[in-house]
Amino acid sequence: MHTAPRNLISSIVLAGVLGTLFALPGTAQEVPGPLDSEDVSAFVSREVQAAMAANHIPGAAVSITQGDRIVFLEGFGYADIAAPAGVDPDRTMFRVASVSKPFVWMSVLQLREEGLLDIDRDINEYLDFVIDDTFPGEPVTLRHLMTHTAGFEDVNIGASTRSAAEREPLSDTLRRMKPRRVALPGLRTAYSNYGTALAAYIVERAADAPFPEHLETKIFSPLGMTRTTMRQPPYTEGAHLAVGYSGDGDTLSPVAFEHMNLYPNGALSTTASDMARFAIAQMTDGGLALVLSPESRAAMHQRHFGNLPQAAGLTLGFMQSRWNGHEAIGHDGDIAGYKTHFVMFPESGISLFIAFNSDQTGDAGARIIDAVAHRYLPARQAPASLLFSDVPLQGATEELEGRFVPSRRNNSTIEKLFWPLSLGLTVERKSKTEIDVGFVGQHNTFVRAAAGVYVPSEGAPASAVALGALLARKAPDTGKTEIFLSGIGSFMFERPAPAEALSRHGSLLVASLGGLGLGALLGIAGMFASRHSRIKLLACMLLTTGSAAMIAFVPLVVSYFTPALVYGVSAEMRTVFLLPPIGAVMIFASAVMCLIALRQQQRARIQLAGIAFAVAGGSVFLWQLHVWNMLGLGGLPS
Repeated sequence: MHTAPRNLISSIVLAGVLGTLFALPGTAQEVPGPLDSEDVSAFVSREVQAAMAANHIPGAAVSITQGDRIVFLEGFGYADIAAPAGVDPDRTMFRVASVSKPFVWMSVLQLREEGLLDIDRDINEYLDFVIDDTFPGEPVTLRHLMTHTAGFEDVNIGASTRSAAEREPLSDTLRRMKPRRVALPGLRTAYSNYGTALAAYIVERAADAPFPEHLETKIFSPLGMTRTTMRQPPYTEGAHLAVGYSGDGDTLSPVAFEHMNLYPNGALSTTASDMARFAIAQMTDGGLALVLSPESRAAMHQRHFGNLPQAAGLTLGFMQSRWNGHEAIGHDGDIAGYKTHFVMFPESGISLFIAFNSDQTGDAGARIIDAVAHRYLPARQAPASLLFSDVPLQGATEELEGRFVPSRRNNSTIEKLFWPLSLGLTVERKSKTEIDVGFVGQHNTFVRAAAGVYVPSEGAPASAVALGALLARKAPDTGKTEIFLSGIGSFMFERPAPAEALSRHGSLLVASLGGLGLGALLGIAGMFASRHSRIKLLACMLLTTGSAAMIAFVPLVVSYFTPALVYGVSAEMRTVFLLPPIGAVMIFASAVMCLIALRQQQRARIQLAGIAFAVAGGSVFLWQLHVWNMLGLGGLPS
């Protein structure tokens, strides 16, 4: 997902020298000679130690290979702060999360070679449950799963447990978490952990072996990766798992081991030396001969799908990226307590693996990869390109201001609100040639390079440049603006439906809570004015309690929207989700009581005013909850 050249020169762009900025990606690049181990050791050690210090990272393991040799292999810092124990690149295992996925895809390709799987057939032919036929005549295939184009919504709640005893069989998890199909397969990318686990289950059934054992027999053992496993918790003789940490500086604390139900997408644990062996096998002719044919190896390295020709795409194994103008393939990984980066440059045969035992690493990974690429992978004479093709952007548009939601998102559960908040993208125009791009909590200036094409400004941080160029076009089918970041091939961005515009919901939430708050206050005031009328007193009590219940839902539900949701929905949380409908019933009952009082010729001005405010605010609030699948228990996964 990362790409980077550093210091794109905005003055060149503004001067109109666009041809040099977007030098043809297919143009021959200077390939470096053999890397000098001493120079690499000194340089990379400085970069890693600086990045770790800047981001308060306790430990790291790094390997760099070129061709068939390990150029650099080193551990840094602590695998366990309390012990204290240092990081051994040969023996210290790290959880590498989504770096697990290439091994799933390798296993699929192996079984294709054996004639047990056809990656272009309906996956329902391989399953013992049914993926819904949402789009008749458009089945999901293994190729779609491998390129994240199955069209699944994203699902995460209940994907993990806190203990091994709570874990369920993979088949049960896949049935329980089965996502809706929300887009035609093969139309666009939407990164899917579920899709990866589904592919692994198909392998498990076709090979008639538990998936972790299948990997050990068919991939890890033949490649000499003796300290790599997908078992949970990991155990291999002579190795130990680094303690994962979270937090920043003084608040750094160990993270409990996350036992994954949907484990094939991210449960791999490995060492830097084992990943060096894997990289050497990938980067040398015949290196994968024990596990894959040359044709399958080529499929793992060649682009098979991309949302745009100009943006990163996916191979049948890895994700594309660009660093200092050089095309690369690889994968990143992120799980509680750990962060991993794995990138390979096929043209030069160079690979880089970085594992941290912290999930708060800032731009450390991008910074290290970017520095290595700039030192050892010389750029072309023209400024390095952020784009993967020189083909003109079709349907380019300058109508790109506003908020956009990722194609990787959820539609049917309470997760629906999570994705636009966490992975949404905002674009604000600063001038005719500059825009502000907000993404994952950071704002950076991008400069216009061509119609609908903007690049990071000079001096942008490595994490911003890694996003690549921003490309805006009108969707061919709807005419709506779509946004792509050339460094991200696993999802894109589109405008939300009018009912799901976050800016509108923010204003409406303030107004609705204000109405409910006034209703509660007038209910309290009405209690004092209704001491001699039981029916009016009861109406005021119901009004106050109902309004307060709906207001209280907001801070309570916010407290539940944490990474702990991956462990599922608790009974306490289900109770909290009953507050809004119960509150609405109370306000309705208050209105009935007030009408009865009026029919008895009792004055109820305060009560009526309170009910009016509460009904108005409550109606808007309930509508908002309905939009985000938070009204009642219907949006809570089982």
